[in-house]
Amino acid sequence: GTQASFKELFDGDYDKILAVDKFVAKEMGFEDTFAVSGQTYSRKIDYTQELAEGTASLFIPKFILQPVFENALKYGGGEETIHLTFRARLDGDLLIFSLQNDGAPIDEETKRRLNNLNLLAEDPLYSMNFDKDDAFGYGVFNVIMRLRLLFGFGYGLWLERPPEGGTLARFILPACSQPETVMNWKKRD
Repeated sequence: GTQASFKELFDGDYDKILAVDKFVAKEMGFEDTFAVSGQTYSRKIDYTQELAEGTASLFIPKFILQPVFENALKYGGGEETIHLTFRARLDGDLLIFSLQNDGAPIDEETKRRLNNLNLLAEDPLYSMNFDKDDAFGYGVFNVIMRLRLLFGFGYGLWLERPPEGGTLARFILPACSQPETVMNWKKRD
């Protein structure tokens, strides 16, 4: 199980969690344990996925979902459970997919600044420089930049504050089934 499962099983008693770690290590023939990585999210994740027919086989560039999922987990949900919903649908020749959490909504200024990146011409966008520690959204900035480089103007990632709360990240991409198609996508316009 995960640390979150042990936390629930032992009513948050960290000493019992450590005792289980040591017991398992001993049973496996190891004298001791050491932390390789920390538990990043100790809360439970309630995940829902709604994929419209024909979307599961479409191409999504590598590493564009990870920063968005990470932000959804970091800023979403309550003390015990994070609710995430991933949706994908087709709209003509577009693949539109989104991830929504149930946490506090993204602040209006950050949302505006990040969404405005999608509206910039290539020269100003490509000449921007962000510090990785900038609260502006370094990971999201990189996703927007990569999508623009791959697909051109009009495609990207937009952030929203839905009426029911939380933050919704909406991706709009061309519906491509093969990565090779992406290489020639910008040449279509």
